[in-house]
Amino acid sequence: MEICDEDLIPHKYQASYLNLEPTIGKEEVTPYEELEWRDLDYEKEFGLMNLTAQGIHDLRVRLQTDPLMQHSFMIRKMGLDPNIHEER
Repeated sequence: MEICDEDLIPHKYQASYLNLEPTIGKEEVTPYEELEWRDLDYEKEFGLMNLTAQGIHDLRVRLQTDPLMQHSFMIRKMGLDPNIHEER
């Protein structure tokens, strides 16, 4: 996330998630380099341009009117991958 210097509005909101599913049941610690990171760019994926009341409202309207986007959003915001059947 970045903060605009002129108006102090947060934008370019992103989230990163670790996929820990492959580590379940392992007897040894998985090396950091082998962990899978999943990144979510809210602007690119869902058009969330900034973290203002209006920006969040606009996102809500898009999600409300686009069931496929809403489905993807609900999965991705949890760090899951909608392309993996077990995670949908």
